[in-house]
Amino acid sequence: MNDNKVAHLRLIVDLLDQSNRTAAFAKRWGVSFAAVFLALGTQQPGFRVAYLAIFPIVFLWVLDAQNTRQDFLLHSLYDRVRKLPDSEVDFSLNLEQLPEAKRSVLSFVFAANPALFYLAMLVGIAVVDLLVA
Repeated sequence: MNDNKVAHLRLIVDLLDQSNRTAAFAKRWGVSFAAVFLALGTQQPGFRVAYLAIFPIVFLWVLDAQNTRQDFLLHSLYDRVRKLPDSEVDFSLNLEQLPEAKRSVLSFVFAANPALFYLAMLVGIAVVDLLVA
């Protein structure tokens, strides 16, 4: 394997690392929003402030799904570049040229891991709010 191909693969791995950090960041923000709105909900009896957390959590869920899609496409690109002969590496990072790019963000919204995490948060908000009220 020549140095250019190794550098290209290393760049893809660096992008995957950044993608993983972004996913963790979105989940931390989701938990923070849920905690803040639940805390505000205990201060305002009779007014369901906790349910306001649903909007940012759903937004972060979709954002996390987009990030998961990018992660999936980066893994596909890495696998494709890894198998190519050194002379055929084009050094492109265009993920939309991959056949896997046909999968929509919506298919990643309801993938098992993100869906379980965000649905558990939404159910947790509802349960805690009902217990507090």
